[in-house]
Formats: sequence, C-alpha cells, structure tokens
Amino acid sequence: MNKNNYVEKRTLLYVVMLMLTLSFIVVPVVVHADHHTVNLGTASTFGVLAGSTITNTGPTTINGTAGGDIGLHPGDDPSILTFPGQEQVSLTGTIHLFDAVAQQAKADLLIAYNDAAGRTSDETISADLGGRTLTAGVYTSASSLGLTGTLTLDGENNPSAVFIFQAGSTLTTASNSEVILINNAQACNVFWQVGSSATLGTGTNFVGQIFASASITATTGVEVDGQLLALNGAVTMDTNVITNDACQSAGSLRVTKVVEGDTGSMILPNFEITVTGPNNYSDTQTIESGGSYTWPNLISGTYTVVESGLGEGWSTNGTGEYKVQIGQRTDVTITNTYSPDDVMDHGSLTVVNVVTGDVGGMTLPNFSITISGPEGYTSTRLFAEGESFTWDHLETGTYTITESRVGLSGEWTVSGEGSVIVVADQTVSRTITNTYGVIPLPNTGVSSSWMSYVALILLGLGSFILRKWK
Repeated sequence: MNKNNYVEKRTLLYVVMLMLTLSFIVVPVVVHADHHTVNLGTASTFGVLAGSTITNTGPTTINGTAGGDIGLHPGDDPSILTFPGQEQVSLTGTIHLFDAVAQQAKADLLIAYNDAAGRTSDETISADLGGRTLTAGVYTSASSLGLTGTLTLDGENNPSAVFIFQAGSTLTTASNSEVILINNAQACNVFWQVGSSATLGTGTNFVGQIFASASITATTGVEVDGQLLALNGAVTMDTNVITNDACQSAGSLRVTKVVEGDTGSMILPNFEITVTGPNNYSDTQTIESGGSYTWPNLISGTYTVVESGLGEGWSTNGTGEYKVQIGQRTDVTITNTYSPDDVMDHGSLTVVNVVTGDVGGMTLPNFSITISGPEGYTSTRLFAEGESFTWDHLETGTYTITESRVGLSGEWTVSGEGSVIVVADQTVSRTITNTYGVIPLPNTGVSSSWMSYVALILLGLGSFILRKWK
C-alpha cells in the first residue's frame, strides 16, 4: 500500500475515534438546591434596624404586614430620645431606641446574617446583575455586587422559592435600577448578605432583606419591598417607602371548560386560557371541552382569567377577575357557546388521498397536504393511504391545495393539486392522487450491444485503477 495513503487512512481513523469519544462526554448540569428561608426571629418585624445611628431626610413611610418597626442598638449615643428626621417618618410599627426589644432583634439579626453568609453557593455571579433573570438559589460574589438596570427574580410558580445573594464587600445600585419579581416569587424570600455597606441609588425600586455588616444608605426616592438591617453601622433614609410584608401561603385557581351550542360534528378548537396576577404572574394552558385545569401555588390576590379569541360564531362567558385566598381554591367556569346563526358565508372542503402504482408490500409514507385561503388562512394535515378529511366552517373564497414533497422519493408523482372555490353552505371535494412507479431510462437510440462494450471498457478501467491504488 502507498505510504501516503496509509497515513491518510490512519489519520481518518483517529478522527472518527475522537468524534465517537467526544459524543460520550457528559456535560454537567447545574441544579440549584431547594433552599429554605432565612429565619429572622424577632428582627422580622423591623423595617429598619441599625447599629450606630439612624438618619432620615424628607417624608419616609415604613409599613408592611410583617411589621413597620424601627430599631437602634447599641447606638453611638444612647442618651438621645429621637433620631434626626424622625418627625417626618410615618410608620405602622413602634420605634425602639436602645431598648431590650432592639437588643434582641440585633442578636437575631446576627444569627440570620451568619446563616445567609454560610449557605453553600450555587453560582458565582459577576459584579453587576443588570439584565439577568435568576431562579431560586444562592448567588455569590467574592467582592462587590452591583445593579444597573433590571434584575428579574423568577419564582417558577413556587411561592416558597428562596433567593440569597452573598456579597464579599459592597452592594450598590445605579439610579432608577429595579428588582422585579415574577411567577410568584416573594420579597420575603429574597436576602442580600453584604460584607460591608449597601448603597441604593436614587429612584431604585429594590426587593429583599438587606443584611449589611456595616451601613445602609437609601438615597432620594428609593422604594424597598423588604428590610434595611445594618448590624454595626448606620441606616440613612431620604424620602423612602419601605414595605415589610410577610410571606403568603399558597392558594389555587381551577378553571373548568364547558362548550354549548350547535357544534355538530365540527372539530372543536383549542381553548387557551391565560391567568395573570400579582408579581407579574402569567401562565397559559389549553383545556379541552369538559375538562379542567388547576393553577397551584398562587399567592393571595386578584387574578385575571382570559381566553384567546375563537372567531365567528363563538361567545364566551366566565372570564374576568377573581380573588385567590390563602389555603383556598377559587373555582371558575368558562362557557363557550357556538351559534351557527352567527356565522355567515361559510362552507367546507373535503380532501381525499388516493395511492396508486406498484407499491407492493412497501411501507407507505404519510402525505402532508396543506390548504391555504382567504385572510392568510393555512392548515396542514397528514394523510394515510385512502384517508379523507373535511375542513369545516371555512370562509368562502378560493383555496389552494398543495402536497409537500418532503419525504417522497423521486418515484412518486402527485396530481390533483391546485385551486378550488369554497361556497356558502356547500362541501367541495378534491382528490389528491399519489402514484408510485419506477422511472424508465430515456431512449437514447444506442444499441444494447454497443452499451455492453462500453460497460466492459469501464469495468476494465475500474479494475486497473483499483490495482494501482493498492
């Protein structure tokens, strides 16, 4: 064998073996653990809790269903009776300056801080979180964390989804940045453990409990769904709204589909139901006639139930807004009624598929037939041999029937394609014939003996080439 040919063949063999080996390499998939929430103990009722000082400028509101308390301990000057700007703070809780309640809350905060800091990381994240969408898990930066723009936290329809962010040093947000919750994520389950200080830029809409080892600054116009909790340093506020809401347990919403009216033998459409609600929740499901679907793990609030348009002749009742409550199921019935009297100028089109030719015992393919018509209408269906199908309730007009050649070998020919006119209250029929047959060689006028000589010459030439190659 020629040495060059041997090298080429051996190289090709190695390449094939390498490709086979690579095909069995398993790429690891990151799966986040199912994390439990961080227990704040008595600190859970505080919208603001500081270690050295508290300062406020402008009208600030602190409230929430978990509590709207303000606390300071141990403080730089325990002799003071109020903190600067206290008179402009509106709160639903109690102010605790240097008392035993604030002291216990600080002790519980330290436990919560260490808990959050000690969680095993699921993912190391970059310095800036802007533009990202994250699911539940523990996210870690060895240094600082920043947010410029929007961070989206996706609860994946689990109200118990927990998000923990670990920052080695600072947490800083740019002006007008925001954290958005979707799909039942809750602010009460978002925690930011900060190794030094946190600064929220003007106009930031922030979500979660900030545990800062040092200080926290909420600049002008910042709104926080959560808590500002500083272990050792100050909390500085400026015209802020801090809402410390408790977690909500789950409820559910069930939609049952009822179809009424003169549907006859018509093929019913898919009934697509969309439910939207708090925290940008949105989910769409398809429900069959007489069937139902239950949306589980919904936090309490108002949900909107809508159905996609069904076209002429259909009316819908039962969509609208519904309340979901903790631990309860809200039942909704959506009724679709079909009335042929409301449908004008519609007809039907029947297509029959016929197979002819020498198919013998071969396995026949499925034949893909498409009709297209007025207003951009198009519909495709797979036909077996001898099968027919009727498209009902078609708008009147001209329709084009075509069959795809994908999957059909060159031995197949198709006839019957073309245009048909659908008229009101009538059924138009069209037959598509698929014929199978071996395509004959063209008659070139060359004698068979001459063809035999040519074949022998080609055979000899091939043998010569093979001997040389070896």
